[in-house]
Amino acid sequence: MTKRLIIALIILTAGSTVFCALQSSSERWRSESAAAREACQAETQLIAQAQIERQSLTKRAHELQQEVAATPSVKSPPDMLKLSGSNLPPALREQLLEELGFKWDTSKDYLIISKDTLRNVHLNPLRGTQVTEVAADVFAMTKQERAGVEAAAQRVLEQRKQWLTEHIERREPIKDEVAHYVVPIDKSLSENMKAEFERGINAALGPERAELLSDYAYTWMMHAGLNATVSTDFNVRRESGRTDSTYVWSLKSPDGSSSTQGLTPYQFPEVLRPLFPKGWADLAEREGFKLPKEFQKKR
Repeated sequence: MTKRLIIALIILTAGSTVFCALQSSSERWRSESAAAREACQAETQLIAQAQIERQSLTKRAHELQQEVAATPSVKSPPDMLKLSGSNLPPALREQLLEELGFKWDTSKDYLIISKDTLRNVHLNPLRGTQVTEVAADVFAMTKQERAGVEAAAQRVLEQRKQWLTEHIERREPIKDEVAHYVVPIDKSLSENMKAEFERGINAALGPERAELLSDYAYTWMMHAGLNATVSTDFNVRRESGRTDSTYVWSLKSPDGSSSTQGLTPYQFPEVLRPLFPKGWADLAEREGFKLPKEFQKKR
């Protein structure tokens, strides 16, 4: 009897265990089924929303096609896509600019011109180490860009002044001469200073504007010794047959050109400006000759 009771208890315990396991598995399956249904519903909603958006886009594309079809066609000039603003025929270029609104009276204060036009005009971008107001406006320089260009010019002129101090040749005046100086040529230094200046303005303005500014600054670079091809020879002499303070000066420039002219208060050879900041006044004091009376009034 006892054995039967034990066996019955074992069977009952085993059945209870199996029943609990089946019940737990059933609950887990129901939970997973519910989560799967919710995910399926979410995907179905996304698909429905995408279909609605697709229908909306298709409708809008159709409307745009109708608008384009209804827009009057514009006849393009022949081979317009093959032409650039620089080689358009004059009449066609004027017509194009007028259509774009770029006319003389478009703005009271401004005039629109092409970059090619800028390459064919001349302006002085630098005066000493300072960017001119005209150049700052033409190149649309920011304060930082302007400072970068001026810093590049300052470095070059300081290097030039140091070199001039050490290498300029003062020659003893002869006959009617009152001053005579020769600046020897140093092609290596000239090329290095030019390269340094161009690197500086390129860093400040970028390659396109820097190239244009470099072209404009040819005369400035020549005076600074950056384009030197020959030695510079400068002399001041008393005008022939005169005993008063009437002088003429001659200059053989670094680019090989020569000029002779009378002294005027505000026209001094810039190539020597680093050594004589006040121009004729400094030179006359250094060489011991008297300037004309009009110089005394304008100093």
